[in-house]
Amino acid sequence: MEPTDEDVVMWGLNRTAASPPTAAHHSFSNNASFSLAGLGLSSLSLSSGAGGTSTLRRNSIFGFDERIVLDIGSRLLKVGLSGEEQPRCVLPIFVASIDSPSTNAGLYEPGLDSRLMARRRRVLTDMLRMVYTRLVLTDPKQRKVVICDKVLMPMAIKQMVIEILFDVFETPALNFVSSDMLSLMCTGKSSGMVVDIGYLEATAVPIFDGRPMPHLTQTSSLGTHALISRLKLLIRNHATQHSPNPTPASPTTLDTMISAQPEEFWTDLAARICFAAPTNSRAQMTVTAQNNSLGPYAVYESKATDVHVRFARDSKNNADENQDSHDAIVLRIPGWVRERAAEVWFEGSGAIPGDDDSLVSVILSTLIKVPIDSRAAVARNIVFVGGGAMFCGIPERCEADLRSFGGDNGEFVISGGRGGAGKRGGGGGGGRMYRFDEVRRLVREKIAVARPVFPANILAWVGGSLAGSLKMTQKELRRDEYVALREAERAQCVPDWGRLAPPEDADTNEAAAEDSEK
Repeated sequence: MEPTDEDVVMWGLNRTAASPPTAAHHSFSNNASFSLAGLGLSSLSLSSGAGGTSTLRRNSIFGFDERIVLDIGSRLLKVGLSGEEQPRCVLPIFVASIDSPSTNAGLYEPGLDSRLMARRRRVLTDMLRMVYTRLVLTDPKQRKVVICDKVLMPMAIKQMVIEILFDVFETPALNFVSSDMLSLMCTGKSSGMVVDIGYLEATAVPIFDGRPMPHLTQTSSLGTHALISRLKLLIRNHATQHSPNPTPASPTTLDTMISAQPEEFWTDLAARICFAAPTNSRAQMTVTAQNNSLGPYAVYESKATDVHVRFARDSKNNADENQDSHDAIVLRIPGWVRERAAEVWFEGSGAIPGDDDSLVSVILSTLIKVPIDSRAAVARNIVFVGGGAMFCGIPERCEADLRSFGGDNGEFVISGGRGGAGKRGGGGGGGRMYRFDEVRRLVREKIAVARPVFPANILAWVGGSLAGSLKMTQKELRRDEYVALREAERAQCVPDWGRLAPPEDADTNEAAAEDSEK
C-alpha cells in the first residue's frame, strides 16, 4: 500500500512524493562535481544521472539507509535522520548539580565527582531511549549514527556516548565528524573559519581546503553564559518596578527574584530582548555611575525601546501571563540594557589570550596563526554558528568591527622594531607594535561573513544530515570491533582533537628520527 500524504507528514518528512523540493534542498546540475578532502571526510564526487535528475535521493520511510544524526551540546540535544533539512527534535539537557539539585550542571561543565558522571550517563541514556522509542520511532540496532564532534567536547563524554550507544542500544556503527567541517559544508565552500558561540565558551577553528586545523583553535570564556550574567547584573542595578510612578525596586526584592528564576527563564529572556548594537556604543555614553561594578558602562543613551517583564517572587510560582499579580512583579527593563548585555562579547581586553578575549580578538588571533598563504581563503568565509550566533546583529556587528579594525584592539607586544613597520608613535626607533598589525590590511580588504541558508544553531546538524545521506563520512567505528578490544585499546578508538597524530604514526616518526640521528 502506497503511503498517503498524511503518513509522510507524520513521519516528519517536509515534502511528499508529488511536491517539488523546497529552496533549502540544493540540487546539482549535470556533470557537476564537488570534492572535499578533509579530516574525517573522504573525497566524493556528485554527478546527476540521465535526464537531469537530482542525485539527492528522497527519504525512504521503510528503509534503513538513513542514519541517526546526533548533535550533543552542553545544554541541548539535536536529533534527526540524515537527508532531512532540520532536526526532528531539539531537547534540553538537564543534569542536576551535586551541590544544588535545582542547578543545571550540563554535560560539558568540568566536574570530578563520580556521582555527577553517573547522573549524566543516566540522563543521556533516558533521553536517547525516548528519542528512539517515541520521537524517531526506529530500531537502534538497524541504524548507524553520525555524531557531530565538537573540538572541545570532553573525552569522558565521548567515551560515555560510545558506551551508551554500543552497550545499551547496540548501535551497529558510529561516525565522529568534525562539527566545524560540517558547518562549513553548508556554505558550499571548503575554506573558512567557523566561530562557535556556545553556552560556556566561544571557539574559532580555521579550515583550509576541507581540512580543519584544530591545533590553531582559539577560545574565549565569553559564551552565552557571560551574556546572561551581564543581563542579570544590569537588571539588578537598573530595572524599575512598573507602576504609574516608576520607582526602583528594592535590592532585596530584586536579588530574591533574580535568584528565584530558573536558568531556562534567563536563556529565553536573553534570546527575546537582547541584541547587538550596529556600531560601538561606547561613544554614546553620557552618564558615568560612580561606585558601580559596571564602571563607565552603567548608563548611556539608546534608541531601543523599554520592555516590561513579569518576574516570579519566588521559585514556587511560575511567572506566566495568567499568574496572580500577588505572586509576580512586573519590571521595566530600559532599552539600553538590551544593547549593553550583548556588549560583553565585544569588550574583551585581550590582555589574557583565551580568557576574556572579545569575539573580534578571537577571530584575529586565529587568523594570525593560520599560515600566511592560507589566510586570504580563510578570511573570505567567516561562519558564525551556535546559539549565541542567533542573537540579532551579532554577525553584522563582528563584520563591521573587523572592517573598521584600526589596530588598537589589543595590547602591544614589542617596542621598537624594523623600520617602524606596524608601529604607533612615529619613527623607526620608537612606537609600539600591536598584536594584530600583521593582518590589518588583510582584514580590511578580504574579510567577509557568510550568510548560510540554515539557522546558525542547527548548522552543524544540517551538515551532519548532508554527510550521512551522501555517505561521505570517515571510517566507521563498528560495534563488533569495539567490543572485541580490551579496555586500554578502547580509549584509542575515541577521536581526540588534542592528539593530532595517531599512535602508529607517532611511532613511525620516532623511528625515522632515530634512524636519521644514526
